[in-house]
Amino acid sequence: VQLQFELPVRGATRIVVYNSRGRRVATVLDQVMDAGPGQIVWDGVDFQGRAVSSGVYFLRMSQDSLNRTVKAVVVR
Repeated sequence: VQLQFELPVRGATRIVVYNSRGRRVATVLDQVMDAGPGQIVWDGVDFQGRAVSSGVYFLRMSQDSLNRTVKAVVVR
């Protein structure tokens, strides 16, 4: 899953993947990012390096007061 985004300010940025039940599956970004465009790729694996099953997942990006969530569908 490729996610492109635009950050309004420099700051600590985190992107976490949740499954459809709201359980955290993976953290794909946790670092200070500069303002402007950014991009990450989630390779479809969980915290333990195992491939996740097919289904709907939610990638939540947070930075200070900014919170965005996008839906991703994994098909295996």
